Amino acid sequence: MRNIIIKLLLLVLFILFSAFVVFGEEDSAIKEMTKLPEIEYQQIFINGNKEYALIKPIFKDKEKYSEVNKKIDEIVDEKKWVKIEKEMKEDKDNYSQTYTGLMPEITYYDNNIISICFYNEYYLGGAHGGHRIYSIVVNRKTGKEITKDILGANKKDAFDKIYALIKANKGDVFFNVDEMEITREKIEKEAVLFYISKDVIGVMYNEYGIAPYTSGTPEFNYNMKIKKVTFVDGSF
Repeated sequence: MRNIIIKLLLLVLFILFSAFVVFGEEDSAIKEMTKLPEIEYQQIFINGNKEYALIKPIFKDKEKYSEVNKKIDEIVDEKKWVKIEKEMKEDKDNYSQTYTGLMPEITYYDNNIISICFYNEYYLGGAHGGHRIYSIVVNRKTGKEITKDILGANKKDAFDKIYALIKANKGDVFFNVDEMEITREKIEKEAVLFYISKDVIGVMYNEYGIAPYTSGTPEFNYNMKIKKVTFVDGSF
């Protein structure tokens, strides 16, 4: 997808705007809008190649959010892409067709948490490109990452229901759980978690994790208030 750079630039404009407003409808009972802590967005072109473009959010309060900034560094993984871009350059026939783009999105925030997803789209040769999704959820009061804990006491119920949906599908959208040895433990371990709203948690899976490439990156929503799981889609 050669329009990846345009998408990145448009995203920067959106991020700059969204840093000062709250997503969703305005609550008349709230007189002051929730504000995000200062976040700087760094645009990185790997080895100067604009087709290898990453956007990295950095929390400016580096002392409070040191753990979070370190985790973001691991997600962006600039060193990995420097190595890959150099390797791709050696393939002169296909190099001009390769690219990568990594885009962050603040999926939800309030006075207590900030939830960020990272979408990585790339093509490094072969029949098709690939996609990876990462997430990080931050406790605003402590500055610590809490991604694995956001389901709280709902964790067992959520993954039991997600696994039941996948198993009942019998290999239509998802892999057949028996043929591909997809266990309940795997469903929980490989989940990418993020907030969609105060009561709804997004649960996504990367390509080939629980489904074939044609199913994309399957997403489920778990409503913690009514204890319900909904399959959304498999698009990136």
